[in-house]
Amino acid sequence: MDRLNLVDPSLYLDGVPRDYFRWLRDNDPVAWHDEPDGPGYWVLTRFDDVVAANRDWELYSNSLKGSSIEEARSDEELIARRRMFVNQDPPQHTRYRKLVSAAFTPGQIRRMVPLIEQTCTRLVDGLLDGEVHDFVP
Repeated sequence: MDRLNLVDPSLYLDGVPRDYFRWLRDNDPVAWHDEPDGPGYWVLTRFDDVVAANRDWELYSNSLKGSSIEEARSDEELIARRRMFVNQDPPQHTRYRKLVSAAFTPGQIRRMVPLIEQTCTRLVDGLLDGEVHDFVP
């Protein structure tokens, strides 16, 4: 099967290419993908491989450059992305996760629902009629 450019947003216009991911999972579960104008990236499609990669943060670092649908426009932006909580590796990630985890318990999230609903309503009401908008579930 031909390789697809998984970081091309147009690939997902008709939904997730599930047949391709199924083929990868069955035939090439740890697959290298060349990336146009980029370094390339590994695609892991089996649960156990993903779990193993997540546990071995020294080999599979989140804080290195990696691939992104939208590349950083400057070195400063790249540095800022690396410092984002989701892109950090232990022990920094662990330290910050402990600090913020109490704010994201189910009870805390339930208390945020009215604010979230108000914010969503305000944003949707602010959309201009007649324009096309994409909503990502």
